[in-house]
Amino acid sequence: MSSPTSVMGGDELIETKLRAPLIRHKVLSRHQLIDGLLSEDSEGVVVTVVAPAGSGKSTLLVELSKRLAQDKYTCCWLSVDADDNEPIVFAKYLVSALHQFDPKAADKELAFIKANPTRNYDALFDALVARISRTDRKLAIFVDDFQHLSHSSILRFWNRLIAHAPRNVRLILASRTRPGLELGRRRISGGLHEITQEALNFNAAQVSEFMLQLHAIELESDAVDSLHATTEGWAAGLQLAALAIGRSRGNAGAMIASFSGRNKDLTEYLFQTVLGVQSLEVQRFLLRTSALTRLSPGLCNALMQDQSGALLLDKVERSNLFLIPLDDEGRWYRYHHLFADFLQAELRRTETDAYPQLCAIAASWSEEQGRLTEAIQYCLSGEHYERAADLIATKAPDIAQYQGDHYTILDWMRRLPSSYHQQRPEILLNHAWSRAFSSDLEQAIKLAEQAVQVLDGDHGDSWDLEPHKRNQLRWLAQVIQSIAHVCSDRIPGSLDQCHSIRAELPASEPFLLASILNATSYCHLSRGEISKAADCAEEAYSYGRQAGSVYAIVWADFLNALANVERGRIQAAHDSAERASRHVGERTNANRYMFAMAAIIKAETETQRGNFAAVNVCMSAGQDFTALFGPQEPLWIALRNEARMKAWSGELGAACEVLKQGRETALGAAQLMLHFSLAAEEIDLRLRHDDDTETAAELFISSGLADDRRSQLICDEMRSRISVLSRYTEAKLCLAQGQPDSALKLLKSLQAATQAEQILVLQQIRCLRAIALWASERQGDAERELDRALNLAAPHNHAYPFIAAGGTMLDILESIQCKRGSAYAGEEHQLKRQFEQRLIALLRNENPDNHNAIQPLTDGRDEIEPLTERETEILKLVAAGLTNLQLADELLISVATVKWHLHNIYEKIGVGSRTAAAAYARKLQLI
Repeated sequence: MSSPTSVMGGDELIETKLRAPLIRHKVLSRHQLIDGLLSEDSEGVVVTVVAPAGSGKSTLLVELSKRLAQDKYTCCWLSVDADDNEPIVFAKYLVSALHQFDPKAADKELAFIKANPTRNYDALFDALVARISRTDRKLAIFVDDFQHLSHSSILRFWNRLIAHAPRNVRLILASRTRPGLELGRRRISGGLHEITQEALNFNAAQVSEFMLQLHAIELESDAVDSLHATTEGWAAGLQLAALAIGRSRGNAGAMIASFSGRNKDLTEYLFQTVLGVQSLEVQRFLLRTSALTRLSPGLCNALMQDQSGALLLDKVERSNLFLIPLDDEGRWYRYHHLFADFLQAELRRTETDAYPQLCAIAASWSEEQGRLTEAIQYCLSGEHYERAADLIATKAPDIAQYQGDHYTILDWMRRLPSSYHQQRPEILLNHAWSRAFSSDLEQAIKLAEQAVQVLDGDHGDSWDLEPHKRNQLRWLAQVIQSIAHVCSDRIPGSLDQCHSIRAELPASEPFLLASILNATSYCHLSRGEISKAADCAEEAYSYGRQAGSVYAIVWADFLNALANVERGRIQAAHDSAERASRHVGERTNANRYMFAMAAIIKAETETQRGNFAAVNVCMSAGQDFTALFGPQEPLWIALRNEARMKAWSGELGAACEVLKQGRETALGAAQLMLHFSLAAEEIDLRLRHDDDTETAAELFISSGLADDRRSQLICDEMRSRISVLSRYTEAKLCLAQGQPDSALKLLKSLQAATQAEQILVLQQIRCLRAIALWASERQGDAERELDRALNLAAPHNHAYPFIAAGGTMLDILESIQCKRGSAYAGEEHQLKRQFEQRLIALLRNENPDNHNAIQPLTDGRDEIEPLTERETEILKLVAAGLTNLQLADELLISVATVKWHLHNIYEKIGVGSRTAAAAYARKLQLI
């Protein structure tokens, strides 16, 4: 099982924010507070803990999480900071926190976040609310330091989750200030527990217990009362007082009497006292390491500029000096927020120039460790903006162009002040490159144009470049603009632009040539010019090899495989997928995008062969790709394969949910062709796996597929493609509604408009025509039409057009098999017979690789639970070809009752579809 860090990349995700702090020192149990929260009459789904820093909020949450875990709750933890008040960052950490609750869904959502860093996140947040509100498992979500969250989109998510969370889900939020949430309804209904500082403060008895049990300091009752009155039972104040008393040589009562003031003044006084009693070596260590957001032994050594850092870190940890461990292995720590603020103030007061220098050291160490985002953040914290820009400029080309990690690029650009975005051309252009592959196409074009203006204009000298480098960057800008246009599916204009740039690029620029040729291949593929698409992809592959760019190579193989699928050359497509996998190698954080591309195209070839077990394996490996950004064609391949695999496994609801979410994403990104394609796929799956003609017909209308006015919403080049999709879907609906003649008219016009090399489309049309002819009682014509399709498909084992057609496909195949006879008619015909037998097995929901699957069926009446008289009657009518609506009319019952009977029949006879049920009816000779 993958972890969140394996999905997002270890440099981007600070995994210690996803675990409850490890409290190694003794603490005073707050069991009375927790018992109240968990009492049987408690209905509190939401718990808010609002108190200043140092009040014991985190300690309370840790103890509460342990109690809930004992009660079989899955506890998910998130500690937020100021950097998390951006939807993209918050979404990344929230979903990562939920990983242990639902790893599969979290992996998919994390991949979606990484692949779509510029999108509106409300849709993702709404999906999270829906997923959490549907669960029947015990779930507790802890968020510490909630005061950092104020973005309207993030608060909207929490308000919706609070409103819809079921009783088995608990939300525990700790904040220094009152959160800006809508809690009124929960408060009125009794579903809210509010814990304030007053509830967290220790009473006098607890103060005495705290000092004695945790610090072995026994106080007289007067001293206890004085300490309680001075600190008001504030946990941090008591901890500081205990440290100060423990290190003093005087009377504890006298020292307590010297305390004065409240909170801030007391805190500063006590911190000064605690710091003052440390050795000069420890004081220097504390001040220097206060510049760090988190501490590790190696990083501390770097800041101390010798090997003492690790030893001093261990000493400070053992001394309980407000150092919080972030893992179990002693690799990472952080200071308590109060202590960190105090130490940083002391550092700036005593060593005015030290902070920027320490940040520079931390940046260098982080860079050496490969933690580039942290290195850049230290540069920014220390106001070393030019160095941050240089780091980005140096690393960005490999990260963006060769690894395809656009999330990291955009995260860096978010952190870098905008005035430094044009400091280096590599920054501007790789920012544009990542925008182009992140659905922010207009911004990509704008950034590329800015780069061209600087390169060509009066300000060109601001980038001190050699003429060759200037030309190279100008070409890169032009390639980016072309890719952005391709990603927006402006195909005709994009194709002309690609041809123009291709003619200008010299052979010495293999990476740019591979990139523009891949864009050209995609354009041809979108226009149905399959051979041209394959030729361009092969040429792109060659240049990608020269450039040593696995990213370009995998894209070329991806496009080549798609072209071969369209040509019905499934083995050639499979070979391209295998070649891509060999180039990618084992999955790593750096290559996971390319690994997913190779896996998803392999899934496409296995789908076309009808090998759904293999599809499941490929989709698992390629899950990152189902959240793909940019061009809609690859996303369409990824989503439809996931849906087809789920539907074939009997999870039609889950399949339709995949397609529905894909449609929502497509509409949000203005990818209308993708929206219509996914709607057509859902209609197809509903007709084939559930015979739900009514719902399918409603979706045909609601999605806009049936609307002649849709042409007003799309550009000219998309209109004909959507029209073809609409007519094909309408033909399937006509067949389902018992109108074969109408279907034949639609299919005839489609066949006339389809190019000869579009074999996949032609096969789909032929299969539907065969079913329509069969339904029109033209069995001979149906068999001849299907036989033409079998002639093309058998050599390539191209099964999906046949099994996707559904309907009476099984009847036609069985009729053909009966008429062929058993005489040997040559190797080619024998191959076709074997292919036909495999199709029959698939349509019967049997294992096509099992030789027994094609043997004559035997009577298995005694092996199942007997059918009722009504169930037997319905099974006969299903085998006769009646739809759910026709069954309801025939038997004078509702469609819902029909579905209920079918569910029971399927359960009893062990099948998952109408086709298999009909085959079983024939097996029992019911028809």
